[in-house]
Amino acid sequence: LNLVSHIQHRPYPSMPLGKFVLNISHMQPGAVALVTQVLSDLVPMACVLPLSIDTLQSVTLCPVKDYDLDRVTAGMLQLVSGTHMVLDETALQPGTMNERAVMNLRALSALLNTQTVEYDFKFYKKEFPVDIPVTVLSEGRSFLPVDAEVPLQPTQPPAVPAVDAETAHKLRLYVAVVRSMDVAINDASDLDSEFVHMRQMNPQFTAQDFQRMLTLARLEAATLGASVL
Repeated sequence: LNLVSHIQHRPYPSMPLGKFVLNISHMQPGAVALVTQVLSDLVPMACVLPLSIDTLQSVTLCPVKDYDLDRVTAGMLQLVSGTHMVLDETALQPGTMNERAVMNLRALSALLNTQTVEYDFKFYKKEFPVDIPVTVLSEGRSFLPVDAEVPLQPTQPPAVPAVDAETAHKLRLYVAVVRSMDVAINDASDLDSEFVHMRQMNPQFTAQDFQRMLTLARLEAATLGASVL
């Protein structure tokens, strides 16, 4: 579902409907490279960012306007729409972070939460909407804001399954087609009463939980080829 997620609608800029950030935790040694390889084989565009302190303290994630050259200097988050980003938290070790590292972590949190990237024009900053699916790989639960966590429980050493070229092509085509689908809700009038009912059953149930549930239902419907939920 994470592979085929995409932004379907924004009722307002900070509320992207359709995003589904997945955290795969309990990553074993060697598993990061294998998962990254599989993801890269299934999507047309992928970007891997190791979240080591050295990387966070040195890279520029958000674009910055260079007035001397009169152009915007690209940042790593300035990606083509639909590019699948993999964040490798297993590379993070204890240490002290500088101001740039803290700013980069804030930029990543904004990307995961609202699917926006901030452009720094020096005199002011402006957020631009993006559509960048994200998978976070970590040893424990991610410290970044994710929508779901899947802890791995391997029973054997990690390995990439053998897939012939024709099957690989069909899998890539399937992911591309499903990701392009928008699933409508057949009777949206029932959603309010359904939310109230769930709140009555569980007072801790929030509007964000309800929206996440709808997103998962839409994504699952899309994987089955349905256009209406």
